[in-house]
Amino acid sequence: MTLRRHSRQVALQLLFQREFLAGVGGISPSAEFAPRGLEAEPPVLLHDFIFNFRIEQDVASYAGTLFLGVCQHIASIDALIEKHSQHWKISRMSLVDLSILRLAIFELRFGDEKIDRPVILDEAVELAKEFGSSESAAFVNGVLDPIANTSI
Repeated sequence: MTLRRHSRQVALQLLFQREFLAGVGGISPSAEFAPRGLEAEPPVLLHDFIFNFRIEQDVASYAGTLFLGVCQHIASIDALIEKHSQHWKISRMSLVDLSILRLAIFELRFGDEKIDRPVILDEAVELAKEFGSSESAAFVNGVLDPIANTSI
């Protein structure tokens, strides 16, 4: 597995964890899932995840850039998702699909590094195949394609 793919997987897991703990979609997490409390800031979640799962520094560095970047730009990212997801509100999306979309949109729109758009789309679809439902890959691709093809 490449460094970037592993970093994207870690960032995906962090985004999912953050949303789960925040109770998106009516989930009410118990305190046992949030040892530092539900109000933990993204840098704290990142640190704890990297420490607890012994993530290698090079993977952790890019995963942190992705995770913290999504957290910083979440309002703009979610506005794009809402605009381009036909008949789907964010509150109805699976947390996995939503996290993948947020991650890919961050890389497409706000990422510092020059990564080809087809690579970002392919990686998002692969994450959806691996972590999502049987419909996730098509859904993620359907939302991301118009975003990737729209000028900033």
